[in-house]
Amino acid sequence: MRMSIMNDDLKQAGSTTTAQPTTSFEQAKTGRALDFTWAPDANTTNTIVSADCVDYRVDTSRGSPTGDSHSIARLTYVQGNGGGQIGTLFLEEVRAGVGANTQIGLMVGRKWAMDADTANTGSIGTYVVEQFDDMRASVNYVGAFARVFADPRMVSYHAGGHVHTNISITGSRALSMADSGKSILVLSNTDVTLTLGDDVTEGFRATLIQAAAGKINIVASGNHTLYSNAGSRTRTLSPLDELELSTFPGGPVFLAFRVRPAA
Repeated sequence: MRMSIMNDDLKQAGSTTTAQPTTSFEQAKTGRALDFTWAPDANTTNTIVSADCVDYRVDTSRGSPTGDSHSIARLTYVQGNGGGQIGTLFLEEVRAGVGANTQIGLMVGRKWAMDADTANTGSIGTYVVEQFDDMRASVNYVGAFARVFADPRMVSYHAGGHVHTNISITGSRALSMADSGKSILVLSNTDVTLTLGDDVTEGFRATLIQAAAGKINIVASGNHTLYSNAGSRTRTLSPLDELELSTFPGGPVFLAFRVRPAA
């Protein structure tokens, strides 16, 4: 029987019990640290330099992995331990700065690129740029997941257009964070009530469309307070009326009604 041998000659271990607060970038270098400087001259052109490069190759000349086999080029695993409390834990932080009046035309935090067709003879079925698994059945110790862009200067751009999820409903129900970002077509001949509970937090946004005779009525429970651009009205009036619903920090819920224009 042939045994595979996994070399661990690059394995490193370390620990620190430093108690004083970290107040400088140099103090943050408590684990493995790589100090590297690139000093281009006036003749440097079309040059690519990497301070930390992983050139990882999967050799399938002897066989193809099957089942749940998968390969990871770079793995970061972080675990809280010891029984105490940790206020904030970052799995990864990308930090940048500019000194000595240096000018940078464009800085890209993370870039994805692929080799050109001329350099490849194989194929990839689907390239998933980013994946967040559905862990509701197995991970219950996490209260909430969030993707936060706290700086209002953040702009999201997609050359192919933003994908907007559309669904249809036929009766009253509660709205949840899973409905955020969706256009909801309400198909009912009787009035429908949609309820916002405390589980709907800031950043929720959805578009509601009255598609039949039944009006759409919004009810807020818990710490939410409704504000409407139609005064005290919290329901649509006629078929094809639209309502955009947005939540904000502290509980405010804004209802923006768009009435169907006259023919």
